[in-house]
Amino acid sequence: MMQVKPVFLADFIADVEDELENLQYQALNWSENSLRLVSHSVHTIKGNASLLGIKSFSEKAHEVEDQVQTEANNLEQLQGLLQNYLGGLVSSINALKENMGRIEKFQNDLSNDEPAQVLFNGLSELAQRVANREKKKIIFKGKIEIPSWFWPRVPVLRKVLVQLVRNSVTHGIESPETRTEKRKGPVGSITITTSVSSNELVVTLEDDGAGIDTTRVKERAIMQGILKESPEPGRAEIIQSLFHPGFSTREIADENAGRGIGLDLVKNLLKRNHATMKLAYAENRFTRFQLVFKA
Repeated sequence: MMQVKPVFLADFIADVEDELENLQYQALNWSENSLRLVSHSVHTIKGNASLLGIKSFSEKAHEVEDQVQTEANNLEQLQGLLQNYLGGLVSSINALKENMGRIEKFQNDLSNDEPAQVLFNGLSELAQRVANREKKKIIFKGKIEIPSWFWPRVPVLRKVLVQLVRNSVTHGIESPETRTEKRKGPVGSITITTSVSSNELVVTLEDDGAGIDTTRVKERAIMQGILKESPEPGRAEIIQSLFHPGFSTREIADENAGRGIGLDLVKNLLKRNHATMKLAYAENRFTRFQLVFKA
């Protein structure tokens, strides 16, 4: 864990403590929305831990996600599970703080790191780790520019991009064998760019993968009760299924994907922060997410 730069650890700790507050509140004030909110918090912790390669946090969060789904209809078991996770999370965060405090020149590191470069490097490393687990080959390229007025909102952008990068690698980029069959190069690409003005930040993330198979999405959405067979759903309705809680085109969930939480989390993060997103795609060519944040 000590190989992680202090600036990453500081942000990670702050984010986990935010999610910890939400988890503690939900444990004491359970409602009909609590299961969804708990899933969002645990998934966020897993994503941020994966961004840094902190396996102790990401693997525990993945384990808790499994248990939450298993006990979804058993409130007593869920609350007990949540309390146990909270206790372990508090201890882990306290230990992480102690370790971080022993790193030399911590304050210098915090002041010298550029938020944009820190974010780009972290996303690039995350993309490579997920690609390795998926047995895929990728190149992560582009450049991020962040205006000074946006710096306080970087944690929100990071949470969103963590989910979108994971989505690009797992659902967008094909295996080298599949790409070769499609007469593509075996190495997929994920490109991130930004456009900055005095009152707007536009972030674009695009992969050159499979695009969106709307037929497959429709079949899975109907199977999961999100869409109805009749009347025939339109393309916009089919695409909206991707952001529905619990929807996934994967048959089996693993550490990388399959929970149906990531895009739902993105949608809610953007909504809470008054940001918008446009989705464009072409089957077997690309998927592009464009995020717009106003000053």
